[in-house]
Amino acid sequence: MTRTKVYTVATRTADVVLTLLAAVVLTAVVIAWPARFGGASSFVFVAGPSMEPNLHSGDLVIARHRARIDVGDVVVYRVGSGPASGSLVVHRVVGGTSTEGFITQGDANSTPDSFRPTSHDIVGTLWVHSGGGRALGTMLRLIITPWLWAVAGMTLAFVITWRIAGVPRE
Repeated sequence: MTRTKVYTVATRTADVVLTLLAAVVLTAVVIAWPARFGGASSFVFVAGPSMEPNLHSGDLVIARHRARIDVGDVVVYRVGSGPASGSLVVHRVVGGTSTEGFITQGDANSTPDSFRPTSHDIVGTLWVHSGGGRALGTMLRLIITPWLWAVAGMTLAFVITWRIAGVPRE
């Protein structure tokens, strides 16, 4: 006796939903692939009130590399010297050049930063930010951890494989 697969409305709906879910996950991974793994996006959480009212402590900032940086751009830069050396700072460019160093300042600060980042120090410019402060920031901090993405990817691969292989019905 030959076994054939019987597709019900529920089976087809599940297939469509899984295909759309896989497409969304793949698109998100390609667009937001972290720079530390060879991608173009850097994820930084705002710490402190220096960028209020536009960015709040706990907000997630996704920064992407851009060839040209203009006055008014919000940038993420790595401090190159001093007591905060190596720290990432999210501030707005208020002047300067890429070779002589940009003048940056937090929106809520009355004076510019003492460190003058050059294009080498700039991690990226603000592409997207979360808003929502600490609660959303904490949730997003968990979501962007690599182990969670690995588990989600393996689970999705298992479910898709299981659906493709299917269980023959009579």
